[in-house]
Amino acid sequence: MNIGVVIVTYNRLEKLKKCLTAYEKQTFLPAFLLIIDNHSTDGTAEYLDQWAKTAAPFPKHVRHSSSNTGGAGGFSQGIQAALTLNSDWIWLSDDDAYPAANCLEVMDSYYSSLSENQQSQIVSLCGKVVDNNGLSPLHRRKLRRSFLQCKEIPLNPSDYNMEANEIALFSFVGTLIRSDAIRRAGLPIADFFIFYDDSEYSLRIGNLGKIICLSEAVILHDSLENTILPYSWKNYYMFRNKLYTYGRYFKKRQWVTEYIKHLYMIAKFYNTFSSWKQFWRATRDALSGCLGIDDRYLP
Repeated sequence: MNIGVVIVTYNRLEKLKKCLTAYEKQTFLPAFLLIIDNHSTDGTAEYLDQWAKTAAPFPKHVRHSSSNTGGAGGFSQGIQAALTLNSDWIWLSDDDAYPAANCLEVMDSYYSSLSENQQSQIVSLCGKVVDNNGLSPLHRRKLRRSFLQCKEIPLNPSDYNMEANEIALFSFVGTLIRSDAIRRAGLPIADFFIFYDDSEYSLRIGNLGKIICLSEAVILHDSLENTILPYSWKNYYMFRNKLYTYGRYFKKRQWVTEYIKHLYMIAKFYNTFSSWKQFWRATRDALSGCLGIDDRYLP
């Protein structure tokens, strides 16, 4: 396998340093490491300019964005740039995610063990994500479709007793995607800004072949998973992008069920005038396809 690595970073310099070190210690070295600096203001840009000049076991590339385009914009830019660097596979991850030293080697060994026919069916491989509390299940999910809903089911600990699990939804934390599949599927939706861009993209990629999660390829995500975000500007993008995606990929009745779930979430966990106003705006924009950054909801 010829693997190019894309990392998106924003104002997390100390975590980024640990992240970069993790790739230099890989037992299976990537073809290159490409960093998208999403207009950081904490000294990241200056650090990366110096880092790019230091010796490493692989070529280094740094791109500085002129504005913060969010994770969605950063990964879209990074993938587009990586496609010009001639790798067969592109690995995507965050600046606060540290792959175990053998992570890429596990990917390569598994893929090499398959027949050519089996290899041709796979468009993505991803690893097991753990955080500071243990297994971080929401990064890898299956999808169960019924008449009324599409239920996203996180992998549980027992699933990881198997070498590999086929999944439907991944995050961009330790995910490997075939370059030719990316060329067919297109880039992630940069206008999502943050949230659910990776889930939408996994649905698109999954239409082209299998997505496989490997239990022995471990990534430490230096974060704590939280299924319910505290009310903030971020919730607008979470609601808008998920409703937009469900409207694009699933039946209308399944979209309605998801919408009712969001109504329940607002009523139970937030239930303020501001949260309802934000949700109505997110709903309107999802239905009309009005994406991009909303000036009312900024970092």
